Amino acid sequence: MKIIPAELEHAEGLAEVSVKVWWSTYKEIMPRTYLDKMTVEKRTKGWKEKIKANEMWIFVALEDEKVIGYISGGPNRNQPLEFDGELYAIYILREYQRKGVGILLTRRLMECMEQAGYKNLIVWLLNNNHAWRFYEALGGEKVAEDSLEIEGVRLPLAGFGWNSLPKLVETLTLNKE
Repeated sequence: MKIIPAELEHAEGLAEVSVKVWWSTYKEIMPRTYLDKMTVEKRTKGWKEKIKANEMWIFVALEDEKVIGYISGGPNRNQPLEFDGELYAIYILREYQRKGVGILLTRRLMECMEQAGYKNLIVWLLNNNHAWRFYEALGGEKVAEDSLEIEGVRLPLAGFGWNSLPKLVETLTLNKE
């Protein structure tokens, strides 16, 4: 397996992972109508635009040249909070979860963000998403709450933060899962 920056040729793989993971992770949380509208074609177009815009870091995990997971991050999009960086998304196909892929992807992104001068980090997730265990294991603490409305349904969000990006990078380096 290798972790590399996403290129246009990975857009469809990013979209496939995105759609599969949304269905497997959020089918009990998200309105079905929202998930039904999610297509690989639409997501591929979106990923191509994001890769071309080059406004965030996007890394893919490849197994035999197939995208099995990805991570993205960049500047904090919720500026009232005092975190300069944000982990936007990390999605890994179910059959590759709990095998160290998340650690490798996160380490790669965090090293880039630290080198770029980011000092701290936040990630937002739906309250019912069990990924909070991953973030807590890496030293993240619940620092904020918010909500998101999708298809008329208000979904609670939790913000997990790290006050020291260098400390997170150190934790990731020590955690070779």
